[in-house]
Amino acid sequence: MKEKEKIELFMLHLDEEASILELFRALSRQCSDESPAQVQQWIIEKTLAMASEGSLGFYVDEFGARDVVECELEQARVLLAHDEVWSLSSETMLHIYPIT
Repeated sequence: MKEKEKIELFMLHLDEEASILELFRALSRQCSDESPAQVQQWIIEKTLAMASEGSLGFYVDEFGARDVVECELEQARVLLAHDEVWSLSSETMLHIYPIT
């Protein structure tokens, strides 16, 4: 998949405030020429770069929780480094959203 197409798919999910896992699954299906690890690394780099620029934010949604919790950049960095937010069996979802 070309970089431009990856970014378009990424932005579509960003507008929907998708979870990192949803974004990963969508990109993995479309990026057949890249390993899941490569797709995951691209997502990590892209989300952290955009968050550092101030154009995207994070929130955490836990299964069964009534509220979502804003997530600071450093906390998001830690969550992205762990398998939990990348797993279908996880009860913790890290979401991305655009900052306007």
